[in-house]
Amino acid sequence: MRVSVNPIRDVQLTRIGSDRNPVIVVDDVLANAEEVRAHALGSRYRRGGLTAYYPGYVSPSGIAGMSELIEWAAAYVWNEVYALPRLPYVSFDRIQGLTTFAVFAPDMASRYANVHTDGQNWLSMLIYLGGGGGTAFWRDRATGLESYLPPSGGSLAEIERIEEFFDVDMTRRLARGLSLDAPEALARMRATLARRQIAPPFPCASTDEWELLHHVPAKFNRMMICPTWQFHSVAYPDYVPPASLASARLTLNTFVEYPFVTNATLRVADVPGIIE
Repeated sequence: MRVSVNPIRDVQLTRIGSDRNPVIVVDDVLANAEEVRAHALGSRYRRGGLTAYYPGYVSPSGIAGMSELIEWAAAYVWNEVYALPRLPYVSFDRIQGLTTFAVFAPDMASRYANVHTDGQNWLSMLIYLGGGGGTAFWRDRATGLESYLPPSGGSLAEIERIEEFFDVDMTRRLARGLSLDAPEALARMRATLARRQIAPPFPCASTDEWELLHHVPAKFNRMMICPTWQFHSVAYPDYVPPASLASARLTLNTFVEYPFVTNATLRVADVPGIIE
C-alpha cells in the first residue's frame, strides 16, 4: 500500500503559548484516504506498539510513500515557520520518519498519563482516519512549562541546541519549578496525585493541573503536525471503548527525526531504487 498526496495549498499555522510552538493543520491531505483507511482496517495490530505506553493498538507494518510528506513537513517547519538558514549539517532529502497505524482503545478502569511529549524525534505528524478524539495542547500550571524534551543520552547540550534553534524555554522554567524546598515539593506532589481523576480521562478543557492552549478537532483526512516537545494529549472527553476497529479513533502516526546530520563527512553510495 502506498499513500498518494494531494497538492498542499491551504496550510493553517497556529503559534501557541509563550513558546509559540507551531501547530500545523492541512485538510484533505491524501488523495487516496479511503484506500488508506481500508488498508488500516485490514492490518494486523498488537497492543501498545513500539512503546509500552500507547493506550491502544498499533500496526507495526509501515506504509509506503510517506517520504514526500516527511520532507515537506521538515522543510516547511524549518524554512517557513522558523525562517532558519540552511546550514551545512542540515538536510531534508535524507530525513526519515517512523510511521504506524494507531487505534486508540484505553481501558476506562485504568489511570493514564494522558498529557505527554514524544521523546527524541523532532516532529509529530498524524493523519486522522476515523473516529472521534482530536488533539489538545497544554501548559503545566505548576511550572509554566509548555515544552519538555528529555536529554538524549543524558546530555543537556541537546536541550540547549533545541532551545536555541526553536526559541523554546524548557530549562529555566523547569529550574524555577524545582526551586522548592523538599517538604513543599513533596506536599505539592501529594496534592497533585490526590486531585487526579479518571473521568473525564481525556479532557478538552483546562484542569487544575493543565491549562489548555489550543485544540485541533479530529476530521477525516486532516493532517496535524507539531514539535514533539510540546505537551499534548488526545482530547476525547466523551470517549467510550470502541465496539469495533471500524468505530475506533484511527490515525496514521509519523515521528519525523531532526534534520541535523550528525557527521557531515559521512557519505554513502547512491543505490538506485533504494529510496522511495
